[in-house]
Amino acid sequence: MRWLLSAFLLALSSQCFAEPTQVQYLSGVDKDHRVDWDFQVNGGRNAGVWKKIPVPSN
Repeated sequence: MRWLLSAFLLALSSQCFAEPTQVQYLSGVDKDHRVDWDFQVNGGRNAGVWKKIPVPSN
């Protein structure tokens, strides 16, 4: 039982020192400074057509 308490406290203490989450964009600096990527549509009326999409994007 004591080892279980030790393991729990160790896990809890490691959570306290976790680094904050950072966002890293694949291209561009942020949502206001995007870069156009070539994107191939894979369904619908434009299937197989290449388009440009801003990255980061949805």
